[in-house]
Amino acid sequence: MPMYQAPLQDMRFIARYLKQQAMAQATPLAELFDLELFDAIVVEADRFAQGLMQPSNRTADVFGAELQAGQVHTAPEWQELYQQFIESGWIGLALPEEHGGQGLPRSFARAVWEMWYSTNLAFAMLPQLNVAQAEALIATADPQWQQPWLEKIVSGEWAATMDLTEPQAGSDLAATTMRAEPQADGSYRLFGQKIYISFGEHELAPNIVHLVLARLPNAPAGHRGLSLFLAPKYVLDEAGQLGAKNDINCVSLEDKLGIRGSPTCTLVYGDTQGATAYLVGAPHQGLAQMFVMMNEARQAVALQAVGVSEKAYQLAKQFAKERVQGAVVDHPADTVLPIAYHPDVKRMLLELRSSTVAMRALCYSLGFFVDQAEHLTDETEREALLDLVQVLLPIAKGWCTEKASYNSSLAVQVFGGMGYIEETGIAQVMRDARILPIFEGTTGIQAKDLLGRKLLRDQGQSVERLLLRIEITARALESTAGLEATADVLQQAVTAARVAVQALVGSTDSHYALFAVSVPLIELLGTLSGGWQLAQLAVFATEPQAQAVEGAGYSQGIQQLWQFYATHELPNILALAQVVQSGGEAVEQAHLDWALI
Repeated sequence: MPMYQAPLQDMRFIARYLKQQAMAQATPLAELFDLELFDAIVVEADRFAQGLMQPSNRTADVFGAELQAGQVHTAPEWQELYQQFIESGWIGLALPEEHGGQGLPRSFARAVWEMWYSTNLAFAMLPQLNVAQAEALIATADPQWQQPWLEKIVSGEWAATMDLTEPQAGSDLAATTMRAEPQADGSYRLFGQKIYISFGEHELAPNIVHLVLARLPNAPAGHRGLSLFLAPKYVLDEAGQLGAKNDINCVSLEDKLGIRGSPTCTLVYGDTQGATAYLVGAPHQGLAQMFVMMNEARQAVALQAVGVSEKAYQLAKQFAKERVQGAVVDHPADTVLPIAYHPDVKRMLLELRSSTVAMRALCYSLGFFVDQAEHLTDETEREALLDLVQVLLPIAKGWCTEKASYNSSLAVQVFGGMGYIEETGIAQVMRDARILPIFEGTTGIQAKDLLGRKLLRDQGQSVERLLLRIEITARALESTAGLEATADVLQQAVTAARVAVQALVGSTDSHYALFAVSVPLIELLGTLSGGWQLAQLAVFATEPQAQAVEGAGYSQGIQQLWQFYATHELPNILALAQVVQSGGEAVEQAHLDWALI
């Protein structure tokens, strides 16, 4: 099976672009953005990804996870892999130094984690949960979580989970019934069931720390009655050491389409006396606190989409360079050329490559915006940047994951019949990719969040500020030699997006009709945002400082990827804009029987 190699040129190029942006802001972030350190980190991470992460990817997919007498067993190679992973300090790369992390910019960590997701997505989900849970505990600013909890979570000595879903409460967390009963010593006892818990039980770490949504007695109904609790697999004794096993039991594992190596558990809390747990934050504020972890996880899933898309592209590229089949148009019939030379195969490869770079730039920039906000002293600028993050987060999660699922299918098409065969590896990529638009909030949920909580709530002002930023890039294209023609294409896309957004904001249609086109809206804004990021890289590629590192050939390639994206992807925005403006009524008026016939 072809081997993965990290796209180090892309990663270095985007890092240099972001460094330029940081210097323009003249904040302390510019000093933290040490490019020599970045280069050293990604080279070492590439070695780790190729040498340690990649080898067990296929074997874990075949082995899956096994439940025997309440104990979950993962792929045999994973125990050593996990130990080497935590000993290398990868989990704390972008977590604060005061909590045991290394305090590096998030955009540094984006490149590293992308490699993990490309080479072993099922395994990488485990340490990523530690990052997300650490962010949630840090956000509480409660000293009681410093020792030993955060120390062990940031180091990876203890594993972490996020326990939200219940059989009757999938995406509707308001239906949560897990109950928490107060105890005399200030702790709580949990009773109930959680499903779809990634790495809810396993043998890789000596303890597992669960963050759990539950209801206190007499809690208000709905979302406002949820509280957040920390429940360890093993309760700590008075000396802070691992004591008795908590009343949390794994009763089944899901047999899944993809990410088969990761155990997806059904957990029962309180089979006997109840599971010991501790309240995190204030009562009845659990959903807001859990959203810190969920938002970090959603950024991670968007980045997982980049990793999966890159893996799909690499497999397709390598196959297309080697496979010989048929005569190539405009070449002599007796010329032996690989299928990469066929016009349509070349088109598919360009689509895979350009969209993946666009997704990568969007996800890295999203992390960079969070870094920037943390280092800004001007509160108005800071709020504007956080507003941009809040708009881009559902767009990135929704669009990138849908695009990765599509790209993995497109890569199978490059393989032809061989793509349908497991031994080529692309079938596993396609199976793994399909979960991305589903977990941590489906595309429909991301679209509902974007439309309801962002666009309609502020009458489109937040999205308009995003569009204004994209227009600045369109003007930059106008004055960039060789890219002038694409300026009009980007501006037309912005104009179409603006008209569609204004139509939604000013619509007299029912909310039903508006939400019926929320997913086309997120596809529209995702295609546009990805194009915006790729266009900025194309402009940067014309600058001497950009060409000095990766060379003129690479810089020209980035410009050509943008030109392909502008002519093959951006025109879709015009059609999507029409759907957004008028498509909701057709959904609303269609009789449900015709959808269920």
